[in-house]
Amino acid sequence: TRNDGFEYPEALGTIITTEMAIYDLPTLEKELGEIEMSYVSEPQNDYQKLMRKRSNVVLNHVAAKHSEKVISTIALVPDGGNYK
Repeated sequence: TRNDGFEYPEALGTIITTEMAIYDLPTLEKELGEIEMSYVSEPQNDYQKLMRKRSNVVLNHVAAKHSEKVISTIALVPDGGNYK
């Protein structure tokens, strides 16, 4: 192995997964969302508790209103793929 003086930085703290961060957000599968919505559960982890310190509601959780053509195109994209 090569020893060129590189030192790995110390860990900054607990790793936060995407699931941990968004698990308590309302789903938007059949609706576009609203400017203000309720959380779907009590906080499940320390990160969610931290994010709720200044607000007990979800703000601006709104999806784009896509046309039927765009929805059909999105449906053709395989998991992990892209539109090209």
